[in-house]
Amino acid sequence: MRGLLAFASVLPVSLAAIVLRDVSDDARLEKPHQDALVERAAATCTGPTASKPSKYWLEEQDHTGDARGIALFTDNNDKYPVFRNVLDFGVANDGTGDQSGKLQDTINTDGNGGSRYKNGLTTRPAEVYLPGGTYQLSKVWDLRVGTIIVGDPNDPPVIKASANFDGDAVVNGYDFGVGAPETSFMTLLKNVVIDTTAIDKTKAVMALNWGVAQGAGMSNIKIVMPEDSTGHTGIVLKGGSTIAVTDVNIHGGAVGIQNSNQQVNFKNIYFNRSSTAYSATGGWTSLLQGVTFDTCGRGVDLTKEGNAGSLVLLDSKSTNSGPVIKFADSSNTNGDRNNQIVIENLEHDTTNPIAIKADDTVALEAADTIDTWVWGNADPGNYVTGTQYKTVRPDALLKDGKYFTKEAPTYGESASDQIVNVKSVADHPVKGDGKTDDAESLNAILLDNAANCKITYFPYGVYIVKDTVYIPPGSRIIGEAWAVVSGAGDRFKDASKPAAVIQVGKDGETGIAEVQDVRFTVSEVLPGAIILEVNMAGDAPGDVGFWNTIVTIGGTADTSIHESCTDQDTSSCKSAFLAVHLTKSSSSYFQNLWAWTADHNVDGGPNQIIATGRG
Repeated sequence: MRGLLAFASVLPVSLAAIVLRDVSDDARLEKPHQDALVERAAATCTGPTASKPSKYWLEEQDHTGDARGIALFTDNNDKYPVFRNVLDFGVANDGTGDQSGKLQDTINTDGNGGSRYKNGLTTRPAEVYLPGGTYQLSKVWDLRVGTIIVGDPNDPPVIKASANFDGDAVVNGYDFGVGAPETSFMTLLKNVVIDTTAIDKTKAVMALNWGVAQGAGMSNIKIVMPEDSTGHTGIVLKGGSTIAVTDVNIHGGAVGIQNSNQQVNFKNIYFNRSSTAYSATGGWTSLLQGVTFDTCGRGVDLTKEGNAGSLVLLDSKSTNSGPVIKFADSSNTNGDRNNQIVIENLEHDTTNPIAIKADDTVALEAADTIDTWVWGNADPGNYVTGTQYKTVRPDALLKDGKYFTKEAPTYGESASDQIVNVKSVADHPVKGDGKTDDAESLNAILLDNAANCKITYFPYGVYIVKDTVYIPPGSRIIGEAWAVVSGAGDRFKDASKPAAVIQVGKDGETGIAEVQDVRFTVSEVLPGAIILEVNMAGDAPGDVGFWNTIVTIGGTADTSIHESCTDQDTSSCKSAFLAVHLTKSSSSYFQNLWAWTADHNVDGGPNQIIATGRG
C-alpha cells in the first residue's frame, strides 16, 4: 500500500533512487533468473507454513556448531556463548527456589571465567532465551547492554518475585556499568511476564526499571501487580533517552508507568485496574498512542508543575475509569510553560470529566469522543487553554480510523523447518567473520528464501558485504543479538555515485519485507554508502516493516571508523552518504529504528569526529 509511512522517530529523507544492476542469468548452471525468483515469491508465497510447534523455533537453531553466532571481538570467542538458554545454565523454571543468582550468571558470563559487566557493548553481544515456565526471584535481575532477552511467545515465561523479595526493582533494564542512563544502549526485552503479586502490596517496588537509551526496546510484555497496591509501580523510566515502549499489558499496581525519560513513544499499552495508569515526573515530551485505560482510577497524572513534560494522547480509549488526565496548569507560569497537552481521537464512556486541573477544576467535560483538544501551544506563540479542533488525517496512514501500528512478528506459529540460518546453507557459504565478502551468498539465500516462503535467520556475526544486498519481496528477516551487516569496499566509496548497502525491493515492487533485530553499518569510511534504502511498498499496511532495527556509523568495535576518524577536519571522514533512504516508490512502517552517527565510542577508543552526509 503506497503512501504508508510511520515512524517511532523521524528521519530526514533525501536523494533520488539509485540504479542497480541485475544479477545475471547463468543458463549454464540452470539457475533461475533473479527476477523469476522474485516473481515466483510474489505469485506463490503467502508466508511460512503455520503449525503448532512444540518448541519455539529459536530454541532449535544450531547454537553450538559452525552455524552458531560468533562474537568476533572478544578473547577466546570459541568459548563465548552468544545464545544462552537459561535452562542450560542451571536455572529452574518450575516456580521453586531462588533463581536470582543463576539468572544473573547467565546474562553476565563471558564464557571464560569473566563478566560482561563493564566490559563492552558490541564486543560481547548476547541473546538470552527463557523457555516457558515460572522463574522465582528474591533479588533484582540486572540486564546488560548489547543484549536481547526473549521468551517463548507461545508460552511466555513468568519472572515472579518471591514474597521475601529484597530490592527496589524485580528487573533492572538500566546497565549501571555504562555510566549515565543516556548511554545504556541496546537492551531489548520480548515475550516476558513480570509478576509482583507475592510482594507486600504496600511495599515500594518496581516491576521493571527502564532508565535506558537508544536501541533499547520491549515487545509483548505483561506486568501483573496487586490490584489494590499502594506501593507497586509497573515500569519506571527514570532518566535515559529511549525511543519507544511498545506492546505492553499492565495489570494492577499503584502506578502503571512512571516516566521521566527525555522522549518516549508509548505505543499499544493496555492498563487494567491501575490506580494511576501513567504518571510523568520529568522528561520533555511523550506520545501515548493506542493506549487503553480500563477500570483505572486515573489515566494520566501530569500534576508535577513545571517538570512533567508535554504529552500527546493519540488514538486512545478510556473505559470505566476516572478522569483521563489530571494536570498542572502552566498557562500562567513564566518560562517554557511546561505541562502542555494534546488529546487527539479519544473514546470515552463515563460521565467523569476527561481533563481536570491539579485543584480538581474541570478543564474538559465528559464526552463520548474527542477529536482534538489542546492545552498549550497550538502553534508557535499561540498558547491556548482548552481549545478543540478538527484534525484531518490522511487515509493512507489509517486503519479503522486510527494511525496504523503493527506489533513485531515473532514467527511463533512457525516450526524450525520454516527457518533458514544463513550460515547453514551448503551451496552458498556465509562466514559472518568480519573479513569474508558474504554479499553474493547472502543475495542467493535471500532470493531462495523469499521464493520458498522461508524466514531468514542471521546468527550473530559481522557480515561484510562488498556489493549491495538485495532484500526481495517475500522476505522475513530476524537477527540474533543485532547481527551486523556491514558495507565495505570500492562499491561504496564514490560520493558522486552513491550505492545502497542494503536495498529493500526495487522501484515498483510490492509485497512483504519484514526486518527486525539487525544492525546495518559500514566497516570503513565510505562516502558513497547509502546504508539502508527502501524502494518497495506493501500490498497492505505494515507489509514492509522494520522493528528494533539499528543503523550505526562509527562508535562500535566492528568498524575501523571508531579508530580512524579523529581529525577536527571531517573531510577525511565522510563516513557515509546517507543512513536511511525511503525512495518515492516506498511505503514503510518503522518501529523503534535508531540511526546513529556516533558521537563517542561504546567499546573504548579515541574521540571520534565523524561526518555523515545525510540522516
